[in-house]
Amino acid sequence: MQNKIVQKKKILIIPSWYPNTDDPGLGTFFREQAALFTDKFDVRIMAGRLKRNISRRQKLQNSLRFILTKQVKVIEKNDYFLTPPHVFGFSYSQGINRFAKANFGMLVKAYINYFEQLVFPAWQPDLIHAQNTNIAGIVARYISEKFKIPYIITDHHHLNPHVFNAVQDEIKQALLHSKTNCYVSEWQYRTYLLLDNNIRGITVGNPVDSDFFKPAEKDKNKFVITHTSNADAPKDVETLVESLIIFFNEIKQHNNNVVVNLIGFPDTVRNKLIKQLKNYNWFRQIKFYPPLTKTEYVKIVQQSHVFLMTSIYETFGLAPLEAMFCGIPVVTTGNGGVDEYLIPGVNGIRVPLKDAEALAQVIADIYHGKIKFSPETVRNSVVNKFNKAAFRQKMTTVYQRAYE
Repeated sequence: MQNKIVQKKKILIIPSWYPNTDDPGLGTFFREQAALFTDKFDVRIMAGRLKRNISRRQKLQNSLRFILTKQVKVIEKNDYFLTPPHVFGFSYSQGINRFAKANFGMLVKAYINYFEQLVFPAWQPDLIHAQNTNIAGIVARYISEKFKIPYIITDHHHLNPHVFNAVQDEIKQALLHSKTNCYVSEWQYRTYLLLDNNIRGITVGNPVDSDFFKPAEKDKNKFVITHTSNADAPKDVETLVESLIIFFNEIKQHNNNVVVNLIGFPDTVRNKLIKQLKNYNWFRQIKFYPPLTKTEYVKIVQQSHVFLMTSIYETFGLAPLEAMFCGIPVVTTGNGGVDEYLIPGVNGIRVPLKDAEALAQVIADIYHGKIKFSPETVRNSVVNKFNKAAFRQKMTTVYQRAYE
């Protein structure tokens, strides 16, 4: 008797941004997460590129075409986005900048046109997974309504109150009509319930590669503090700097073995901090790094003794969790997202927002050995809950429930 061949369910992932030849590091976690499911599902990506460098005349023509005909020109661009998994890639052009509402409509229409013309005739998905509500979730809802394909949303940002009302309503409708919505933290989910308390949601967290982020031998003669961020306002660089100043003052002359790694700051922020800190005698112990590859980054984290986070809010905070996988305790503000994995006294310490003195004191206590952490205990507190296998199992269940 011949075994029946079971066809894999087809899942189309629509990311709001995705790695490409111009920016290979953009949205790498979307690509990595998609790759986790390719052996069990037929996973493909649909990604669009907004072509910005066009003349005002072309923008005007695009706006008029859309206003009069509701049509948007899309161009297939499969070689622009990084593979695998397989990517249905395309580009489209924007309209006149001041026509914000029309431009938003053009963006949505570009995705729908491309799906209708070049994806659906060749490959019909059983489920759409939108990565981020704005814009992917909004697009998924329109495709779902037209082609009767169920969709789910995973959101990675908190609710932004500054988007204009029309988009806010589109976000709300996308979340209300999806099969389910996945959030990376309970704190993040709460921000969307402020939009409408009928929005369904589950918390799925983010996965970490436990074979890559793991403990390593470190220099026992050094005390290394590491911080990484893009230095946006929510990262609260002011509190970071103030906490370092207080810390070095606290340990005074006994600080020659301290190294502070600041990773990922833009040149403008780095130059400002150099000007601000260069007269301190410990300034030479600050090391600035540009955005790093994962291989470069993990080596620095593994040599750290403390991971420092000063954010005002985080939807999740993947970097501190990666540090914990390396056995590094985290000293952080109570920014929301870290509550998913922080166990005070076991894998880190949480202090109030913007409390530079408390941050500095905790780091000083760790430095002096008054507070101690076991690298093995730090790692074990998170590894089984947030490794790739746990995430894969959780999302597989979400997928199966959504398309059944």
